[in-house]
Amino acid sequence: MTTNTAGTAREKLIAIRDVSVAYGGRRVLDGVSLDIDRGEIVALVGGSGSGKTTLLRRVIGLERPDSGSIKIDGVDLTTCSEAELAAVRRKIGVAFQENVSLRERWRVSRLPSAGAPQRAERRAPGPRLDVGASRPGHAPAALDGGQLSERH
Repeated sequence: MTTNTAGTAREKLIAIRDVSVAYGGRRVLDGVSLDIDRGEIVALVGGSGSGKTTLLRRVIGLERPDSGSIKIDGVDLTTCSEAELAAVRRKIGVAFQENVSLRERWRVSRLPSAGAPQRAERRAPGPRLDVGASRPGHAPAALDGGQLSERH
């Protein structure tokens, strides 16, 4: 909580407390806490796979964290009802990252796997993307927008 100019306490617009998320045993977020005041501008910066999208998906209520709490305007998104969540979502504007159409914009090649014969490259106009280079063993559908936009 903070104190406004009148000296009365008010909650932060967004209050994230000890949020943790793991995927298959890999902890992506580990005890993240952050306060954001009304009118404050915050940028999340980090490398591909560092948890930016994972955190934002929880902040806008698309997914719930494994532990911790996320409050927007005093409403705890980790424990609120679907009706309360819908009311909060009506106040949030989201611009989703454009996922590139691989067929239209990339020349895609398959990465050789151990012991497998090299496969012929399928050519399309545009830069080359080695699908799954940053996350070996994952299909393109399992990659996030940032990983899809990587050029290797």
